[in-house]
Amino acid sequence: MSQWIRGPICGVDNCRSRLYRSTDGMKICQYGHVMEGNVEINDDQDENFVSTRRLNLQLHNGGFSIASQNVATRQETSKKVYGTNGKMLYWRCLQVLLKKQVEFFQVMFPYDAEELVSVVKLYWLKYMTVRISDDPHAKVPTALDLISVIYLAIFKLRGYPIYVCDVIHALKENKIPYMKCLHLIPSSYLEQLPSYFLKCLEPYKLPLTNELYEAILENGSKICGDEKILDVPFNYFYPLIFKVLSELLVFPNAPSLFHICNNLVDKLGHNFQISFDHKTDKFPELQVISYVIITVKIYFIYYNGMGYAKWLETLTKYELNTEFHFANNEVNDDELLNWSDFKIDKYCQWLYDNVVSEESEDDLSVMDKRLYQIFNLDDSLHSSGTRRKLDNEQDNDPMFIPLSQYLEDVASNNVGSKIKTSDVRIIENKLFEKFTKTFGISKKLLTSCYDSAELEIKQKLIK
Repeated sequence: MSQWIRGPICGVDNCRSRLYRSTDGMKICQYGHVMEGNVEINDDQDENFVSTRRLNLQLHNGGFSIASQNVATRQETSKKVYGTNGKMLYWRCLQVLLKKQVEFFQVMFPYDAEELVSVVKLYWLKYMTVRISDDPHAKVPTALDLISVIYLAIFKLRGYPIYVCDVIHALKENKIPYMKCLHLIPSSYLEQLPSYFLKCLEPYKLPLTNELYEAILENGSKICGDEKILDVPFNYFYPLIFKVLSELLVFPNAPSLFHICNNLVDKLGHNFQISFDHKTDKFPELQVISYVIITVKIYFIYYNGMGYAKWLETLTKYELNTEFHFANNEVNDDELLNWSDFKIDKYCQWLYDNVVSEESEDDLSVMDKRLYQIFNLDDSLHSSGTRRKLDNEQDNDPMFIPLSQYLEDVASNNVGSKIKTSDVRIIENKLFEKFTKTFGISKKLLTSCYDSAELEIKQKLIK
């Protein structure tokens, strides 16, 4: 019970009471009026301590329910496997992923399935023999190493020309699982696999700065130990050169430029070979594009068949219409505003394929399941009669301009002016920008390759 104390006159509604009692920190007169501005605060700790218990709230289909701490879960032994057993499980996951990636390669490059699988198995056994180690500090293989093993197997067969730039493009488009591939591995394996192995199975970025070339050379020295050098005839790169000149650089006279490049390499007598003892700048594919750069410069300097300014302008428009720079670098706001509906759809699809992780319906939480029931994308597409566009259906985009139109635009300006040294530098910078993104290499590496090719030409001229 509160004790009455004497105080000043209340004064509320002419109340003359002087007796007060304290309730909940407030003073109240005997007639129930509350004295304003008079609040008591007790800084002393309460003498009676109250123990509390944390409750786990779990969401079920019927709503929230209260559950006590799951003692059984805390006492349950962890499923993760560490040490030697963990590494063996990781190798098993790599082998499953390798098998899946080979299937995707077979779709892209028409090889005999049995022959390709046999060579991949042979190379994989050699690779495991060298790489499996009990050393806890030894570097573990990654998904990129698997890609390099398959590349070397296809290159060994020589039944179909395979280029590193095609593999990188397939990784960008997610035609070959790389940045998003954990869903291909059994969940029973992933549940036991330590978390630090997951980032090795599913990298967070594309190999756009020499990584794939370095992996091919490093793993080739382990796999092809009896063959330190693999000779590559120049005609192996004929399709690559013509494709680069006609489709990548939009030259309407690509056959003429191809002829110039072929004569240049023939005069030099250069031998192309993959040497596992050499550095990356000796990789034959990079040497070829160095000769292409020199060919383009020779054409604009000596042949002067078209205006380089018109070519650069058309090439820039072509890039904006066809290429998706989000896979390589940042996109500025001006470019985003000029994107067509198709390109926006393509961008969203790229994000879904490479960033959003795939989950089966059974693995979704209750909240996610209810969210998908409200916003069902598949049903909305089906009801509207629309479907997702394929890569080869870009001509359905009203903003899309075919390559032939750009070739005509460049060919229409067939009168070139005398070119300056500064103009040659502009052309060279543009070619370097194109090739570094397309071939997944750094500018430093491409510069080294180009300098070597230029030095080779100078030495040949001196002789």
